[in-house]
Amino acid sequence: ADGSWLPDRIVNAQSNTMHGDWYEEQEGIHNWIAESQRHQALATKLMTDALRRRSDKVVSTAIHLLIDAWPAGWMKTLVGVDRIPKPAYFEFTNSQKPLKLNLRCDRWTAYSGEAVEIEAWLLNDTPDAYDGLEMVATLRDEANDYASWSLTADVNAASPKMAGIISALLPRVSDKADLWIDAELRKDGQVVDTDRFPIR
Repeated sequence: ADGSWLPDRIVNAQSNTMHGDWYEEQEGIHNWIAESQRHQALATKLMTDALRRRSDKVVSTAIHLLIDAWPAGWMKTLVGVDRIPKPAYFEFTNSQKPLKLNLRCDRWTAYSGEAVEIEAWLLNDTPDAYDGLEMVATLRDEANDYASWSLTADVNAASPKMAGIISALLPRVSDKADLWIDAELRKDGQVVDTDRFPIR
């Protein structure tokens, strides 16, 4: 468990030959498991949110391999053979909230002083329309809040809607830094959902 290990030990596994497309090589089995599950969670969130943004065209979806087919075992499942959910299970569940806020951008990295435009989407799978939903977003790092935005939007029943664009001017930094946009969706003053978009 604490020695050197590569996923080429797993018959027909793709992790050893293809992981370099998405994440760096790891040391030891525990790090391989953690990093591959982190990537699986990100991919699950990105694809589920993308399908929900097109719920005007895609009316029904499912996720393949939700639970492990024991005793064969299959690493791509969202719930392991021990019936313990992996991080991707919780990302999938969060992405399926009936009324959801979704931040989307094609860029995940940028330079100081650049403006990054992040789309703010409302994803409504309920049979009700909502008026006067408020979204509040903040550009921040671990120590500072740099900018905030607020907008009010409506969304039709069982519809996605791009509510607006957050144009985030990135602050000056002297070295690599992690920033993110934190956003809240409020209905009648109560927070009904949150989302975070990282910028590195």
